[in-house]
Amino acid sequence: MLNTPFGEINFYIDDILTSDVKLTKLISDKSCFSELDGRYSAVINFIPDGKLHRITCKIEDYTSSENDGIESGEKLVSVGFHKNSGKLSIGIEYDCDICKDGKFYSPYDYKCAYSKEGFVEFITDESTKTSEYVFGIAWIEKNVTEDGLTQTWLGADPTFYFY
Repeated sequence: MLNTPFGEINFYIDDILTSDVKLTKLISDKSCFSELDGRYSAVINFIPDGKLHRITCKIEDYTSSENDGIESGEKLVSVGFHKNSGKLSIGIEYDCDICKDGKFYSPYDYKCAYSKEGFVEFITDESTKTSEYVFGIAWIEKNVTEDGLTQTWLGADPTFYFY
């Protein structure tokens, strides 16, 4: 569990709350994260068994706002959540499927899902071999600036984490 100004964030495997999460508070590095009030990685180790599973990071009892939305980028699926004058982003490493010869391919062996209702999740299936799932979480509590809108997005991008 991670307490944030946007609500309690919990982690689930197949809708069952899990405490087997390695939460790490990350420093805001000099390149672009100076405005952040919080920045965390959440790592869940899960050995795939060839079945469908969902590994979820969820803001409990979140009420979406009209400003919430998808903030994806290269190798990033992220959702931005707005509350009062602040913003929180949750991100995972993923790229959308690539269409080639009329078929869709993904460089990842898992899928993902996300919602403005407060969650981002990994979805495993029979072909999944990945066993470590990393969520990035970053926020600015209040008075987020125009630059701050990007700061949380960058701060929640797990491809920037060096741990």
